[in-house]
Amino acid sequence: MAPSKDERVARICWNSRGWTIPSGPEGKSRGKESYEYKTGYGHEEWLLDLSKTLDGYHYSYLQAIGQHRKTYLDLGKQFKVHLYSIDSKRRERWWIGSLKNLTVVDQAESRIVFKEYKKRGWYDDMLQQLADVGADVKEFRANVPTDAFTCVKFRPEDVDLLPEPIRFSHTDPAIRATYYNLQGFHGLPKDVALATGFKFSPKISKTGATDSDVQVSYSYKRTRAESKICETLGGLLLANYDKNDVAQEQPTGIGTRIDFAVNGKLGFTFYEVKLGTNARDCVRQALGQLLEYGYFAEVKKIEKLVIVSSAKADQKVRDYLKYLRDSFHLPIYYMELGYRDEKLGPLI
Repeated sequence: MAPSKDERVARICWNSRGWTIPSGPEGKSRGKESYEYKTGYGHEEWLLDLSKTLDGYHYSYLQAIGQHRKTYLDLGKQFKVHLYSIDSKRRERWWIGSLKNLTVVDQAESRIVFKEYKKRGWYDDMLQQLADVGADVKEFRANVPTDAFTCVKFRPEDVDLLPEPIRFSHTDPAIRATYYNLQGFHGLPKDVALATGFKFSPKISKTGATDSDVQVSYSYKRTRAESKICETLGGLLLANYDKNDVAQEQPTGIGTRIDFAVNGKLGFTFYEVKLGTNARDCVRQALGQLLEYGYFAEVKKIEKLVIVSSAKADQKVRDYLKYLRDSFHLPIYYMELGYRDEKLGPLI
């Protein structure tokens, strides 16, 4: 008889590298008695390292199941598990996606998997990755027994992740407890459910610059200097456009956010703020993002895509951007802007 299926939610350890390798102690639990605090790593550091498969399955450890493995084995179920994580440093919650047809692994199968990891050198790779981020390798060797090396398996094709994790409110009723156990699924968080297409939502942040880096997306931190330019740019856009036509950190509908979007008569203009050693570096950083924001997100009408930076654009950068516009009809522009400027710079 095929196993029945159950839909659940599970918290996993914080990881800033996509849960493919350990990312170090930043963002992990701050409780001094917690496993993460003591060891410098969490149980799910390799949960999504799909480069390692055996007989079509990726094996890993999910604390929400591992600590009650016998109970879930006895149920004889496959699970669809929605995943979220908490960045404890910033007290932010992030929705990651889901694993379909997740199967619980017994102790005997775990021992077999461990032998294969040793044989293929994957276990030694894991030890080195822990050492690279200063985690407690000795503890991992001593206290992760072979029969608890893995507790779940799933096929790579059953991984359904968001393009990038989406931050959601700590008051959202989708999560009713933050323990590391399987919880009932009560629906997607509001911010995740709304990420189903580009919908313009005018809004300007009033927080201004901060004294430290700001995590504006799962994979990107805005520096204090960038925040100050954003503050200036936001004020200037409001001075030049109606407040109902300007949005800061505008959701793309695909899990990312645009620094600024202006809804004009001829279409949307997107602004991406970057700091770099020179303008060429800023263009390199921002170009792919702006193209994704406009075209992968399938925004209906784009007027301009603007890279904003305090770095001066030399003639080679100017010629390069003109070539992109003339040859490929890409509306890419560059704007020089310092955080003390009192007017918008010309588009290059």
